Amino acid sequence: MPRILISVTFGLLISIQLSSQNDSLKIDRLKRRIELQLPDSTYWDSVYYDRERSYGFTLGTELGKNKGIELGIGRINKGIIGHHMSNYGIYLGTEIIWTESADKTIWGPKIGLWFDGGSSLGAGGFNFVYYTNQNEAHLRLRPEIGLGLMGFQIVYGYNIRLGNSKVYWINDHNFKISYSFGVFSKKRIQLTYKEGFEKYKLRKLNNVL
Repeated sequence: MPRILISVTFGLLISIQLSSQNDSLKIDRLKRRIELQLPDSTYWDSVYYDRERSYGFTLGTELGKNKGIELGIGRINKGIIGHHMSNYGIYLGTEIIWTESADKTIWGPKIGLWFDGGSSLGAGGFNFVYYTNQNEAHLRLRPEIGLGLMGFQIVYGYNIRLGNSKVYWINDHNFKISYSFGVFSKKRIQLTYKEGFEKYKLRKLNNVL
């Protein structure tokens, strides 16, 4: 039994040592790879991470058989990482739908997530919407896909029924044009390549220790 414990302990020490060496090699390789991309010393001082975090609003219009508007408030992140735009947000809001087939306004309290950016200008999102005409209510999950940049989006979404039958006053197919913008508690974070590399190195070393 003592021999087994000694062997296990010795094996763990070797594994930790090898892991530490591997992390050090990864950091060195990353630094060399970055330096080889642009040998100019100004590269280290150029900004690779520039983001603004804030709270703000999402405003949109719902297009389909039944038309309406969308109002929301939530957390918004916009900016660049490297050479790519990267924007996303999460919000609470409501859809207000007017339809000739119902005698009352349709309300849709919701939780929404959106994202856009990249070289392709792609955009997407997910929504949980609780539609009600004040007599009955239906829950829908709506994934979305389309085009967008800096919070402005044109997307198509499909309302997936969750446990309820189809109703005429909820669109199955939904087109949306929306814009999300920050207003409150704006905070901008900028990092140069050198600062980003130092943070990465510190994080890796802390994980080893």
